[in-house]
Amino acid sequence: MRSYTVSGEESLAEIAKRELGHESYWLRLYAWNAAAVPKNIASKDRVAAGVVLMLPNTPFA
Repeated sequence: MRSYTVSGEESLAEIAKRELGHESYWLRLYAWNAAAVPKNIASKDRVAAGVVLMLPNTPFA
């Protein structure tokens, strides 16, 4: 796993598309980082700048 710091307000879907290869992976991204993001977040919701997320070392797609 590697760390990713949110720069500006980004959605989990945007991060998943860019970093993991497809926006539908936002649910996996949320599951890995549930403690770092609000519990009621949806893919379109923004994550605050500065939040550190954990991502796999390589994209899925």
